[in-house]
Amino acid sequence: MSQDGKNISIVPADGVLQQFSIVLPARRVHMSLDRDGFSEKGKVSFSVSNHSGKAHEALLTLRADKASVASVTVDGRRLALRKTSLGWEADVPVGAAGASVEVRYR
Repeated sequence: MSQDGKNISIVPADGVLQQFSIVLPARRVHMSLDRDGFSEKGKVSFSVSNHSGKAHEALLTLRADKASVASVTVDGRRLALRKTSLGWEADVPVGAAGASVEVRYR
């Protein structure tokens, strides 16, 4: 993890790059993918690296305390969010080259 001003860069260290958690004084956030893996970027934006090379959907699970998810966009397109008992879920369309995801919190 590194911080540059207001941006925090995180490289997941779970071994398969599928989940990470952010614990800050004001909030906690946990993100996980059911397949593929996160790539490095800044803020709460990330790239999904397609491990199969074929277009598919990956389930994105979001949990956060003291915040709610305002939106999730993939390559500029807003996704439908489902509220769950633990947070939110979204089906992320992942093209053969991957996907760029941005999560906005309130």
